[in-house]
Formats: sequence, C-alpha cells, structure tokens
Amino acid sequence: MPGIDGLVFLKKVNNRSPVTEIILMTAYATKKTAVEAIQNGAFNYVTKPFDPDELKLQIRKVEI
Repeated sequence: MPGIDGLVFLKKVNNRSPVTEIILMTAYATKKTAVEAIQNGAFNYVTKPFDPDELKLQIRKVEI
C-alpha cells in the first residue's frame, strides 16, 4: 500500500473499529512482524503467495 504499511493500517483500523476482525496479508513476512500483527489485534497473518483455500479457511474462522 502506498504510504502506509500493514501494521500501521492494522493499528488505525483497530483504533476506529476494535470489533473488526483483520487478516493481515503481506509479501514481506518475518516472524517478528507476524507476532507484532497478532499482538496488535490481527485475527491472523497470511503471507503471499497464499493458497486460496487456506485464506477461505481463515475467513470461515472469523465467521465462527
């Protein structure tokens, strides 16, 4: 995303709507950023390229 990274976006969304579940998707994955995303309220963390079936599974988990 131009001008903002996913972790900053995650924090902004959580400040505005703490009940919104977020699955963060990134092409620049590290263990540190995955942990930080979860600690900052992400429901889950998916790396690109991703398996569409795995993403569907994560979305279903949000719905439960």
